[in-house]
Amino acid sequence: NVGLVRQNNQDSGYVGPNFLLIADGMGGHAGGDVASAITVSRLAALDTPQHSPDLLGELRSAILEANERINAAVAERPEL
Repeated sequence: NVGLVRQNNQDSGYVGPNFLLIADGMGGHAGGDVASAITVSRLAALDTPQHSPDLLGELRSAILEANERINAAVAERPEL
């Protein structure tokens, strides 16, 4: 829902068999929709039947990788 102020919804989400993810697009910030989509895409990749015993470590690594992908997207498209 875009609410009463914004023209677009920058949030992203994922519902899978093991995860429910919601990434806030930081309403109004340039590229918030891109950042939330990158984050959800990377974290949703963890939604598999088999996990390593260190799921928290996997999650931490995925978040760091999502951050790197966001930084790369901004480097390619400074308007973000």
